[in-house]
Amino acid sequence: MLVLFESIGQDVRYALRMMRSSIGLTIIAILSLALGIGATTAIFSLVNALMLKPLPVREPGRLVEVARSDVPNVYTYLIWKQIQKQQDIFSGVFTYGYNKFDLAENGEKHSVWGLYVSGDYFNTLGVPAALGRTLAQSDDQPGLAPVCMISYGLWQRRYGESRSAVGRKLLLEGQACEIVGVAPRKFFGVEVGRTFEVMVPLESERVLEAKRPALDDAHEWWLSVVGRLKPGVSVSQADARLRILGPAVFKASLPPGEDEKNWRSLLQLTLDARPMRNGISYTRYVYGNTVLLLMVLVGVVLILACTNLANLLLARSTRRQGEIATRLALGASRWRLIRQLLTESMTLSLAGTMLGIFAARWGSRLLAAAISFNSEPSFLDFSWDSRLVAFTLATTLLCALLFGLAPALGTTRVPLYSAMKNGPILGRGKSWFSGAVLIVTQVSLSIVLLVTAGLLIRNLKALLAKDPGYEAKGVLVVEVESQGSDDDVERQAFVGDNLLTEMRSVPSVLSAARFVAPTSTSVNPNIVIQNPGSTERHLRSLCFFVSPDFFRTRHSPMLAGRDFNQEDRRTSSAVAIVSERAAKIFFPGLNPIGLKYKSIEGSSRVEEESVEIVGVVKDIDFRRPDAGPLNVVYRPIAQCMASCAPFGRYELRFNGPSSEIRERVRTLAAGLDSHVALNFGLLTDAFSEGIQRDRVTSTIATLIGLLAGALAVIGIYGVTSYATLQRTREIGVRMALGALPGAVFRMIVGDAITIVLVGIGLGVVAGYGTAQTIRGMLFGVTPADPITFTLVSFLMLFVAVIAAFLPAYRASKADPIISLRVE
Repeated sequence: MLVLFESIGQDVRYALRMMRSSIGLTIIAILSLALGIGATTAIFSLVNALMLKPLPVREPGRLVEVARSDVPNVYTYLIWKQIQKQQDIFSGVFTYGYNKFDLAENGEKHSVWGLYVSGDYFNTLGVPAALGRTLAQSDDQPGLAPVCMISYGLWQRRYGESRSAVGRKLLLEGQACEIVGVAPRKFFGVEVGRTFEVMVPLESERVLEAKRPALDDAHEWWLSVVGRLKPGVSVSQADARLRILGPAVFKASLPPGEDEKNWRSLLQLTLDARPMRNGISYTRYVYGNTVLLLMVLVGVVLILACTNLANLLLARSTRRQGEIATRLALGASRWRLIRQLLTESMTLSLAGTMLGIFAARWGSRLLAAAISFNSEPSFLDFSWDSRLVAFTLATTLLCALLFGLAPALGTTRVPLYSAMKNGPILGRGKSWFSGAVLIVTQVSLSIVLLVTAGLLIRNLKALLAKDPGYEAKGVLVVEVESQGSDDDVERQAFVGDNLLTEMRSVPSVLSAARFVAPTSTSVNPNIVIQNPGSTERHLRSLCFFVSPDFFRTRHSPMLAGRDFNQEDRRTSSAVAIVSERAAKIFFPGLNPIGLKYKSIEGSSRVEEESVEIVGVVKDIDFRRPDAGPLNVVYRPIAQCMASCAPFGRYELRFNGPSSEIRERVRTLAAGLDSHVALNFGLLTDAFSEGIQRDRVTSTIATLIGLLAGALAVIGIYGVTSYATLQRTREIGVRMALGALPGAVFRMIVGDAITIVLVGIGLGVVAGYGTAQTIRGMLFGVTPADPITFTLVSFLMLFVAVIAAFLPAYRASKADPIISLRVE
């Protein structure tokens, strides 16, 4: 064994000497591997953090999400209480809901993400506190003074890791909450991609949100439910039991006095049990397929990098054939030489991996930032674990074999008589064929990557070209909330109206409007259409409350009827403007202007009112552009009932720098009410977030495709140079017999193009197959898009000519006398 270690050490020292002797090749090899391994490791670390890493809790495999038969998987407080009461399959069950908590005392709003959690949250998960204690069932009782638990990060930033933080008061929504504990360093909740700064008992929501508690709103769907299976209960058994319990749970959770016919959608839902060993993740839902696609793409790039290195090592092996033949003639076994050459490859691979790890740490954080949403940055745990270490080591070994095995086998197959020669073995042989095969492989894989990138770019272009129904550029968005000193609804409405008037008077503001979305998130139909005869149709529609000039501010054209005006008040007739799609669904084939529908609204009871349609507006995209329009009803903000938020959002179309407008608006708001908190943004940010996944995917795929193209240039150049060197005597003979330099040039370039054309043909076929797998990610472009395939093919052909030009030019200028002397 000691002899083996000594022999391996000798191989490593020789490999290091060879690396120093070919410093140029060494640098190219290490940088190529660092780029390939770094990119692959970065993407895999994202896959690991988003999809594979288990939750840092006790027995995460025993946790299940209580899911609905539709999406999203959220529930009202009444439904949560019924699940808690009726379930008999969980040893522990809890609910939680995300909420933005305001930490600011006055001025511009300072919001942090936090959680309302039921009392069994930490006990069910089996997560202890890093300092102090966790929230308990005794904290989650109605009427108690609110307490809270803070994240490890907030404890570090705000309190400097002081143990005296426990017991101090933290101001949330204007209310003082006692800090009872600090969460563990690596615990970020059960939703992967999100984190929290504070945790508050669920029942404290009535205290912190006293103006409009969601717990008292039977139409507020915002709570997620998670359970820990009892010993001996499987996921399938839990799923079957929940399906049985579902109808009873939903029926028992109907608000008192409600008519079941208005809750038909609710009563049709069922419950499911979904394993959540790796947590729940909206980021995973949005970006899961994208991340897997990128993983495949960077894997292909790594193969291309290894192919390139194999070509370079094959070229270098030509100069080492004399050395290898001499060692074979002196008695070295072929296996011994293969081991030496593979050791050199492994040393290069390890060096590339070490540099690639640094690139991966930097790249993974860039990727996390790239997939973040404007409204909430993605938070992922990229810490190293056994899975990531094993992947990196396996990648290192695989790379060494991919680029080292073929040169090692080919180099050691040299005839012994070549040891007596000073030059390389000439003529076309198996090594030339191996290089040609590698180039065909490289070109075809590059075509696949470039086609994928091209289709994704065309997809993004189509999304950007789609008319969203409004002009986002030049619109400032101001989110306004009260910080809780004044609960008078009438005064808040007065302040809200006056704030809009003041905003319209700001210089450089062309128009301003107010926009309020109802706080209710009911899944039940809210529109009743009276059909001819006596039948009714119950439909579901989004409903937004807007001020006059909302559509003018957004540059959304009215298609029929009129806009809202100051005469549309609470005491006047109920009116509405509907979207183009809603008009077609509500009243197919009819002019909707002047027609009426019944609106169902209210949080504590069903309130029906007859609403007259006074206008039709162009469809506005409130989702991704490729998701299609929704049924949308717009109502005057003055006619908003109890479901409206106190202030809502203001949109200002402006000219000039937005910073001056922000300061002016901030001053005006403080003059009207010192307890108003503002949060500024741009409407273009909301539009960009809708296509963010496509922008990120196309950008990264393009970078990968360009990298693949660059590797193809290097590979074609390397193989052409290698092939030209092998044909040195042949070229000398041709030129001695009268061949012109131009003919030699065309011969070498033609050979390279022939190889590349074969690769392009195979790549087009493989690219079409790959395009079919991403069909669901494409909008406005087909998988067989002729423009993409044609441009990529001509680009690769052009690249081949450029790569083969220099070796062909050198060969055409060679002196035939010198070429013949090689033999």
